[in-house]
Amino acid sequence: MMSTASPAAMIRDLRSRTNGLASALVARDGRVLYADLPPDVYAETFAIMWATVLGAAATASRELRRAPPERIVVDAEDSRTLILASGRDAFVVLVVGPSSDVETVLPIVRAFAELLRSDRTDERRPERATPGVPGSAARATRSRNG
Repeated sequence: MMSTASPAAMIRDLRSRTNGLASALVARDGRVLYADLPPDVYAETFAIMWATVLGAAATASRELRRAPPERIVVDAEDSRTLILASGRDAFVVLVVGPSSDVETVLPIVRAFAELLRSDRTDERRPERATPGVPGSAARATRSRNG
């Protein structure tokens, strides 16, 4: 089901609902797709470093012949970072304060990650001809080709 909010608005909403310090949707190759970060944070560095963490964890899991991680939680003295998969090609990063309860925030992040995955999947899904509807194949071809 597609959300009526844009992915950028959803990332801002995630940060707001969780009282987060930063939130982003990042491609697994480290590209910033959408981010809501403090003004002094360099988005590209933020994204590529968390992509590196996720990639390293996936590689270590593969070496053990185990599935890649679905989530990573990094605890620091002054923050907690949650990384959750959002489909095969991206992940959501949320940074919250140290007093945030991960078990309370996690379902919210999981729901946003799924919603963002669904939105990206729906955007890429090509239109198809509808069997029994004359002209639908031509409309589908025109829509894909411009």
